[in-house]
Amino acid sequence: MRRRVYLQQAGALTATGLIKRLGLGVAAASMGCALAGVGHAADPAADFDGIIRKPVDRMMQALKGEFTLTVGSRVYFEPRFDGAKSGKFTGAPLISVKPKGSFEKFTSPRDSSGITVFDTERINIGPALNFQAERLSSDDRALRGRKNIDFVIEPGIFIEYFPTDFLRLRSEFRQGLGGHHGQIFDFSADAYTRLGEDKRWFVAAGPRLTLATGAALKPYFDVTPLQSAASGLPVYRNGGGLRSVGFGGALRYSWTRRFETEIFGEYERLLDGVADSPLVRQRGDPNQYRIGIGATYKFDFLSPM
Repeated sequence: MRRRVYLQQAGALTATGLIKRLGLGVAAASMGCALAGVGHAADPAADFDGIIRKPVDRMMQALKGEFTLTVGSRVYFEPRFDGAKSGKFTGAPLISVKPKGSFEKFTSPRDSSGITVFDTERINIGPALNFQAERLSSDDRALRGRKNIDFVIEPGIFIEYFPTDFLRLRSEFRQGLGGHHGQIFDFSADAYTRLGEDKRWFVAAGPRLTLATGAALKPYFDVTPLQSAASGLPVYRNGGGLRSVGFGGALRYSWTRRFETEIFGEYERLLDGVADSPLVRQRGDPNQYRIGIGATYKFDFLSPM
């Protein structure tokens, strides 16, 4: 049987440099936009109060051990693996920590868990943490002949910028540890608003974009000669780059100041080298969907430190 070797034009090194530079560029742009907005403010005293004094006060509260912790869980229906045709039910916890008194802003079900260490009315910055479940060849018939992939931990950093009171721009830059050792850059933009006389309903929606290096994609979408012989798929090499674009939205209801429930949905279109993978083209689908429900609860606590 004749086998063809597919090779994406963009190399892994080029994709890695692109993603790192783009991540730094978005961070710099976000900071620049925020500072530009401050420069156009009419009241210098208000600038100092909003940009310097209030964030410092909240950081001092954090050092004293005053925090707001958000915990919750989400259950959703999603593809069995990235690029799969079939789906499965699964769940994930949610944990978020912010200094007590932080500005109340929009959060998305798509966000990684994180801790806000720098907080103003327009910018949030902090460490992020995401997880990817292990992928076993026994998870789906389409994965027969494929190598098992270990559980992945993805630590990184997030930056949020709120140019208006109804728009959030968020970027995440994460490094894989475990099943892959590549870098991932996520970007999302969400328009949001509160509805109803009591403003208990909250709706948000917007576009998404994901870039990834070859090291982050190869374990999932490459086909080695051994895997080709075992699976019947042609040999394939993916160099990384643009992974996907998509659109998502959420509807949330605040039962109390601390307790909220939500329903959400996400659509993702796999692109370029990922969509060209024989695993997706021959046994999967580049159109990926996720729908789910969730609940969160907030409470304040004092650190023993």
